[in-house]
Amino acid sequence: MDGIGLGEKEAKIFSQMVDYIEPHRRRNVTIAQLKHIKNEYKSVYRTILDVYGQAKSMATHEPSLEELVNTKVRQPDELEKFLIPICIDKLLPHFEAGVQCAKFREQIEEGIIQIRQERLLKMMQLGGVQRASDDLNRAMIRTVGEYRKHHEWRLQNRTQQLPNDDSEAIATE
Repeated sequence: MDGIGLGEKEAKIFSQMVDYIEPHRRRNVTIAQLKHIKNEYKSVYRTILDVYGQAKSMATHEPSLEELVNTKVRQPDELEKFLIPICIDKLLPHFEAGVQCAKFREQIEEGIIQIRQERLLKMMQLGGVQRASDDLNRAMIRTVGEYRKHHEWRLQNRTQQLPNDDSEAIATE
């Protein structure tokens, strides 16, 4: 199916990412672990850099791995926490959703096909009502046209059927 671009390869990568970063959801990573994330899971690392850039708006350079590991940020109404567990906490639900999409891909595709078929059927049924309405409109226009012709014919024949004396008498009155 072209709508879902998550194949087995991507699902495996997402699953590996989830397995690797899930333990760091509540605790910080080491420099070696962050280096592994940087090399293997570039999208996670880019997100960490983006969040770092937002937290440290004055940063003009790319931070070192040690700086990223030791960076703490304060969330509104929360205590100060390490940056990386916050990023992982935000990313993990998205990666888990990707794994679930890959896991249930066939059922999702079947559901999409079913929804499309139902929509097509509804459109066809509404189209049938529209066609019937159009047919009735055309029949009505045809009937009104025939009635108009008949009425004109009657008016024309009525004046021709009157005798000349009577028509002159009606005209003088």
